[in-house]
Order: sequence, then C-alpha cells, then structure tokens
Amino acid sequence: MSVYRYEYAVQYMEANHPTVVTLEHVAEKLHISSRQLQRIFYQVQPEMPFSRVLEDIRLRAVCRNLEESNVSIEQIALASGFNNANYLHAVFRKRLGMTPSAFRKMKQPILK
Repeated sequence: MSVYRYEYAVQYMEANHPTVVTLEHVAEKLHISSRQLQRIFYQVQPEMPFSRVLEDIRLRAVCRNLEESNVSIEQIALASGFNNANYLHAVFRKRLGMTPSAFRKMKQPILK
C-alpha cells in the first residue's frame, strides 16, 4: 500500500508541479496525514524526502524547457513551479553544478 501511495503522490506532483504543491496538499489528496505521507516517502526511498522529489520533478521540467525553447529563464522558473529565477539559479547551480544559461548553451544546438 505504501508503494501505491508513493507512486500516486509522485504522479500528482508531476502533474501539478507548476502550481503550489505542498506536503499537506498531496497528503490531503491521498486522504492521509502529512506525517504519514512523510513516512511513506522515507519507507520507499529513504534518501529522497518529499521536497527533494518535488525539486527533482521541477528541475527536469526546467531542463526540458531550457533544451527545447528560448523562453526566458524567469518564465521557465515560474512555469516550473519555482518562485523566481534567482531561486531557480541557486537550486540549479547547487544540484547541477552550472547555471541554467550555461546548461542551455551546452544543450541547444548551435544555429547557423
């Protein structure tokens, strides 16, 4: 049952990552307490708490947008659920070791 709830929670987070997603909100959707949801995340993947899973989902969305579009980093940040480009920049640099713009330059083909 824990794995099912975990998978449902992650699916919900993936579908709603651009909006405000909180532990409490996801727990409410599963009809369980937020503490119980925390325990489920710990049981299924001890090294990946709720906040880390959500951050990963959002970073994957950011990376896709950086690769596939020329939309501003501020717009990508907001569309991916980050509060602003500065926060995205800090998280991106910490997790991926480079800035969003450096990632974009590295991933996008050179246009002639």
